[in-house]
Amino acid sequence: MLFLGPPLAAPSVASFATEAELLAALARRIVARDPDVLSGWNVLDFDLPVLARRAAALGVSLDIGRTAQPASVVEREGRPALFDLPGRAVLDAMRLVRASGERFESLSLEAVARSMLGEGKTVALQGEAKLAELERLRREQPEDFCAYCLRDSELVLRILARTGLDVLTQRRAALTGVSLDLAWTSIPAFERVYAAELRTRRIVPPGRQERRVSGAAGGTVLEPAPGFFENVLVLDFRSLYPSIIRTFNIDPLAHARAEAHPSPDDVMAPNGARFTRDAGILPEILARYAREREQALAAGDETAAYVYKILQNSFYGVLGSEGCRYARTELAGAITSFGKQFLHAARDFFEERSLRVLYGDTDSVFVLSGLGDDAGFADLAAFGAAAAEELNALLARKIDQQYARPSMLRIRCEKAYRRFFIPRLRGERTGEGRGRAKGYAGLRMVEQGSAELEIRGMEAARSDLPELARRFQIELLGLAFAGRGEAELRAYCQGVALRLFRGELDAELVYTKSLRRPAEAYASETPPVRAARRLGWTARRGRVSYVMTSGGAEPVEAAAHLRIDHAHYLETLLYPIARSVAEARGGDARRWLGAGAQLDLPLGE
Repeated sequence: MLFLGPPLAAPSVASFATEAELLAALARRIVARDPDVLSGWNVLDFDLPVLARRAAALGVSLDIGRTAQPASVVEREGRPALFDLPGRAVLDAMRLVRASGERFESLSLEAVARSMLGEGKTVALQGEAKLAELERLRREQPEDFCAYCLRDSELVLRILARTGLDVLTQRRAALTGVSLDLAWTSIPAFERVYAAELRTRRIVPPGRQERRVSGAAGGTVLEPAPGFFENVLVLDFRSLYPSIIRTFNIDPLAHARAEAHPSPDDVMAPNGARFTRDAGILPEILARYAREREQALAAGDETAAYVYKILQNSFYGVLGSEGCRYARTELAGAITSFGKQFLHAARDFFEERSLRVLYGDTDSVFVLSGLGDDAGFADLAAFGAAAAEELNALLARKIDQQYARPSMLRIRCEKAYRRFFIPRLRGERTGEGRGRAKGYAGLRMVEQGSAELEIRGMEAARSDLPELARRFQIELLGLAFAGRGEAELRAYCQGVALRLFRGELDAELVYTKSLRRPAEAYASETPPVRAARRLGWTARRGRVSYVMTSGGAEPVEAAAHLRIDHAHYLETLLYPIARSVAEARGGDARRWLGAGAQLDLPLGE
């Protein structure tokens, strides 16, 4: 380890009197060890750019690559920065974790390490308190400061090993033929794979052209029905978009040829895009990946199976991205228009059988089974599997009749909920109202007969809201799903409100927001921007933690002696959550929270 300061007793630490000497030693150390890959947490947006800037300011050449060309930061407008390191790859572990699809409360190293490894940094403070403590350690306890830095590096390597992202990155890069640092990008991988297939057909890949590609509309959403429901099934189209591509030969080359020489025999998408019937390149690629994924699963190679899965799913998005040379608005639109057609077909299938569809989104439909609580998990699963089998057969017949194509679409029963809840859209006042899309909760049944609370797209699923919002929604829904009456729900809500105003819940009132730009770069002063500015973040960005006080948003570090605005938390956090449940149960959220009773609290709409 290299340390800027006086000599230390630790034999593994080399100390340097000046920053320039330390940077020069770092460059020599990296060249001597000659790694293929450099990694770290947020290393591309922080560590390496800081090293490059300091080296330039001090006149030190940061020659840490394998050529005479010094390393440098490559800024890209609107896209993450790259670090040009000749002869070596830089893998930012934080970006790899984000790309993996795994969800964490925060992408800080501390949060991810706690979640994945069950342990974290040697200093767990946040914000200004953390910076002050690290500066104190560096000055007063340099050995402990070095231990903190070393542990940071060790945690990164252990997270990569635990998640398998180190191996996944190598496998994905090898499969697509791109460099390690581009392994998790979609467009370079797609272009490399597609161009290789074109060359085998003796076709020259097209050059880049300036063209507007609008992408395509998002996935189709069926209007949600608000309320509480029993014994709900979720049926899901497996890999819907890759299956549509394979079924209808959606392919850049097949589209270009059909446009150049239209034929009555072409496959016509609902959006008007046409495709030849000659075997397309993209459908063949996806079919190959699907076969190889099945082989990997059979062999127990979960790493390879995962790589093939995410590659298949990523190849839809590039067709609507301006950065891809093969992208066309009509290509992406063909896929989503077919998706809409088959989601509607699934809805119609169930409604024709007098089964109510409560909600649908892109590739899933939520169906009220009509079975009672005497039906166990096996009964619900069997009911859903039989419906899925019948629907798959029906779709296959329709696709054959209308398009003369074999169907690759497969729907399956994926989940069963004993109790299910869709909140009403905020602002709805009359009649039954409309349900809130993208947000629902349910008691999901598992094979052992138990049920687990699952919340999607609601307050409890948001990491930026205070802990109080998450806990309040989870506990309130738990009571509602358990069939508790209005009196008990009201008593619970009033109890939480009273504890809030007594200050007993102040530790659960912290907001945490991420600023992607320096605080001074924002035109409007939102609460997180205000808190960051109060901390003096003129050129800094990152996650800021704050509470709402009578004077507005204040960073946690400065709010210890300020008056918490408890009314803000009641009105903006507790009331909307209570209202969504109360309306569905025929109750009044104001009474539930004590307004007009124990508390005299104005609650706005």
